[in-house]
Amino acid sequence: MQNIKLLLRAVLILQLFSSALHAQLKMTPTRVGVLTQDPQFTVDVRGDLFVRSNFGGLMLGYPDNGNQWRMGTVNAGQDMLFRSKPEGSSDFSTRMIFFGNGDAAFGGDPGSSNARMEVLHNSSISDPHILLTEQQNDYGRLSFENITYPGKRWTIAGYPGTNPENSRLNLWFEDTDGGKDIVTVRGNGHVGIMGINPTARLHIHQQDQEVGSGLRFDDGINADWDITHGFGLRLHYGGALRGTFSATTGEYIQSSDSKLKKNIQKMPDILSKVMELRPLNYQYKDTKSQDLTIGFVAQEVDPLFPELVHFIEADQLYGINYAGFSVVAIKAIQELKSEIDRRDERINELEDRLDRIETLLRQGQTAQNHLILEEAAADLDRSELKQNTPNPFKSVTTITYLVPERAQRVQLRIADQSGKVLRTLEVEQRGRVQTNLDATALPAGTYFYSLWVDGQLIGTKKMVLSR
Repeated sequence: MQNIKLLLRAVLILQLFSSALHAQLKMTPTRVGVLTQDPQFTVDVRGDLFVRSNFGGLMLGYPDNGNQWRMGTVNAGQDMLFRSKPEGSSDFSTRMIFFGNGDAAFGGDPGSSNARMEVLHNSSISDPHILLTEQQNDYGRLSFENITYPGKRWTIAGYPGTNPENSRLNLWFEDTDGGKDIVTVRGNGHVGIMGINPTARLHIHQQDQEVGSGLRFDDGINADWDITHGFGLRLHYGGALRGTFSATTGEYIQSSDSKLKKNIQKMPDILSKVMELRPLNYQYKDTKSQDLTIGFVAQEVDPLFPELVHFIEADQLYGINYAGFSVVAIKAIQELKSEIDRRDERINELEDRLDRIETLLRQGQTAQNHLILEEAAADLDRSELKQNTPNPFKSVTTITYLVPERAQRVQLRIADQSGKVLRTLEVEQRGRVQTNLDATALPAGTYFYSLWVDGQLIGTKKMVLSR
């Protein structure tokens, strides 16, 4: 009797469940509707479909071990995994994974989220990680924005044209004032900066002639070097002009404006140093060509003209400013000219004396007159000008000279390097004379002093005033 009651109760429950199930499911010969009485597809669900992925996943594909996809979760349902297998295989490979934090990886499972999108792939030229295909005759574009700065955008745009010259890869920047190409790379390898049509391996469109609009070199230690097109090719170091290559002749023009200089002084005499230079023929060790060249050895020039020798610390080598020797040559020529002029003056004086002697002889002067004339000439020959001591000197120096007893007028003249007479001292003493010259009022530099006897130049010496 008890069993009959249980059976009746079970039948009643089944009837109630069947009635409820019939209300939730609509079944036709080809379709099943869940929570809908009018299924539109093979399975039509009105509402959410929940799969307990800790027990299984959602399978898509062909039956009988065909090509199949499996969608499931890992890490306690936190990450969604898409896996596939080929026909005939039972091994599924991970194709995509979506992490719970919004990151995604394609091509495999990296093990952890590393970026919003990560592509794992052993790529090649014909099988890249990502391919952007433009469907019109236009650039394919990839853009970058930041919500903090609306209206500003970086874009990488690529256009494979009909030939390498027409193919371009552009780096474009756009802001609220408009956009422009920053860098353009052509398919032939030409690169343009601030211009879309580069015609050389590197083509810089300066836009203007301001320093910094061309090439800049920064070693992180010293001031910057800038190379700028300004009709001529201009070189600046630390913003200051150092030189220009002329667009007309190609010659190098060194900047030499007085506004760029300080401590301007006249060069001292250098002829004696020039005579110590050793011009050489030599070959460079590290060149294929073993042609002979001419020049100097920097270490030999340094003691004589240190201003023209430079030590390049980065290479630990010495170099010479050969262009500076043009100034040295001009200065040496000027000194030679001064020496030649002094000798010419002395020769002229001797010729005048000879002319006077010849005149006296032609006029039939007596032997006594001849003797007097010869003695006067001998007196001049006995005149002598010695080197001052000390030399160089700081304020006072002593000049020693011999004056004939019968000399009528004796002068000691002080001149600068240009030949301008600064002082004339009348000498009254005869014989061996010493004159203490006080040069306190004169600036430091090189000076010349000359001894004149009866209008004749006896000699000239150089003295150096230092401080």
